[in-house]
Amino acid sequence: MKKVFALLGLVLILAISMPVVSYAAETGTWKQNAQGYWWYDMGGTYPKSTWMEINGEWYHFDSNGYMQTGWLQLGNYRYYLNASGAMKKGWLQLGDDWYYFNEDGTMVTGFINYQGNSYYLNPADGKMLKGWQKINGSWCYFSLNTGARVYSSFDGNVKLSGIDVSSWQGAIDWPTVKQSGISFTMIRLGYEDRNLDPYFVRNITSANSVGIKAGVYYYSTAMDVKQAIRDAQYVIDNLAGYTVSYPVAIDLEDKCQQGLSRQQITDIAKAFCNEIASAGYTPMVYCNESWYRNKIDFSQLPGVERWIACWSSEPSSDISRGIWQSGSTLLLNGIGGRVDSDFGIVDYGLSVAPRTRANSNYVKTPGIWRQNSIGWWLEYINGGYPKSKWESVNGSWYYFDGNGYVTYGWFKVGNEWFYTNSNGAMLTGWFKQGNTWYLLKSNGAMATGWVNLYGTWYYFDANGAMQSGWMLQGGKWYYLQSNGAMKTGWLNDRGSWYYLGSNGAMQTGWVNPYGAWYYLNANGTMLTGWQYINGSWYYLDGNGAMKTGWVNDRGTWYYMSQSGAMQTGWINSYGAWYYLNANGTMLTGWQYINGSWYYFNADGAMLANTYVDGYWLSGSGAWM
Repeated sequence: MKKVFALLGLVLILAISMPVVSYAAETGTWKQNAQGYWWYDMGGTYPKSTWMEINGEWYHFDSNGYMQTGWLQLGNYRYYLNASGAMKKGWLQLGDDWYYFNEDGTMVTGFINYQGNSYYLNPADGKMLKGWQKINGSWCYFSLNTGARVYSSFDGNVKLSGIDVSSWQGAIDWPTVKQSGISFTMIRLGYEDRNLDPYFVRNITSANSVGIKAGVYYYSTAMDVKQAIRDAQYVIDNLAGYTVSYPVAIDLEDKCQQGLSRQQITDIAKAFCNEIASAGYTPMVYCNESWYRNKIDFSQLPGVERWIACWSSEPSSDISRGIWQSGSTLLLNGIGGRVDSDFGIVDYGLSVAPRTRANSNYVKTPGIWRQNSIGWWLEYINGGYPKSKWESVNGSWYYFDGNGYVTYGWFKVGNEWFYTNSNGAMLTGWFKQGNTWYLLKSNGAMATGWVNLYGTWYYFDANGAMQSGWMLQGGKWYYLQSNGAMKTGWLNDRGSWYYLGSNGAMQTGWVNPYGAWYYLNANGTMLTGWQYINGSWYYLDGNGAMKTGWVNDRGTWYYMSQSGAMQTGWINSYGAWYYLNANGTMLTGWQYINGSWYYFNADGAMLANTYVDGYWLSGSGAWM
């Protein structure tokens, strides 16, 4: 039945296109001139603008009667006529491309089944497609060798569809690419010896404008770490101002690197990725599975994302990756020609924060460490080396002497002392050497004198040593605790109390913290008990606080004024009169005072206007 339909189709097509004539070899002959071949029949005529079957093969002749070869378009149908002019049927290979023609010679497009296999012929040009293709919204894989459909676990199961592009794709229609279901792209920024891809700016700007997440890659031909760092810095410089929302990758695959060892290539990848990471971008390495296994040691690249190529229906399951480059044969609306297909295993749109420039604290790595018999030195990326100067390398500062070698331990630059560790890196902050603490300021310089750290004062002598204990400075005594912190307020040192003002200076004389008065002698020691100060007696309780009012000391009462001075003679307390002798002792009973007798109760209060022992005491308390 299929053969019948094919024959009917052929008759119908030929009938529609041109008149048809069938000839045997004995009815005519082929002729040739400078313009080509034509068929000359025995009747003296020749066919024009028509198909003709000659000796079982179909030929087509143009309006001048010449036999046609190559591609032929008749209405909506395409045919192919070989070099002999014969119409092609079945499979045809032209260069690297395969086509299929029906028995009637018409070129086939779309899906076909042939000998039990499914193939797909591009509707635009009839070429048999290979590799991964997105057909009617679904991903399908076709063998790279035969073009036959191969079923994959990724069929209909690709969650993130991406492409990687460069100038090879020319001007891309990004809105159309977006409509094709592409959610991310890796865009070539540059290649080889720091050449900017001529379509980079157009691609990243346009991809971002339609909402496609964009990362970038750099095609590397670096042969050493120095070149890799230069490449990374070139990438970082050229990313400024453009939104990057996917990783930044180094593409390692060039044949010039084939002769390098695995460690050398790993070092190149590490140097590039470290520089990218220091600028705040997410670093990534691109390579194929062979390079992954044999050329790059990913165990030395912790935290570096992986974009691994495997042009097949399935990637190797023993290699983890964030992006799988699944092929290079994808045909996509909006792109003229083939493009690489990428399937997202990790959704970097969730983990990579979009950024338009490097971190504000990013400092370019200046060079590469070198070592000889004398010591370590730094070879600048662009040649030369530092001498008699500081240089920041990977976030640490190093000082290079007059010969260009790293300096270690204590050394003086100008009027300041600095200290670098065993790696030569400048130290900052607290540093203990032996039993001595030092403070190295934020610029690395050794601190001396008073230093305030987070509201606490410390003192360092001329040699930078942190002081502790009692210290005489500027004519004043200070107390520095065992951790070096300057003490303020009350201090108990070996059983004696001292008071240190808010500026840390030891106080002497009268002080009034928290509303109570205390007296500190010339040595700063807080006094207690009776003290004779500036011509007056004062009483300081066991806590050192000055007493006012009545004081009972070992059964004897005394009265201290508001100033704390011990009173003598007559005093009036709460409306009652008392008399304190020259020693301040409160008197009781009969007392002869200034020529008169007075009587004082046991509580010391003077009696008046009353009889005592038969004697009258007047209103002044004197015996009349």
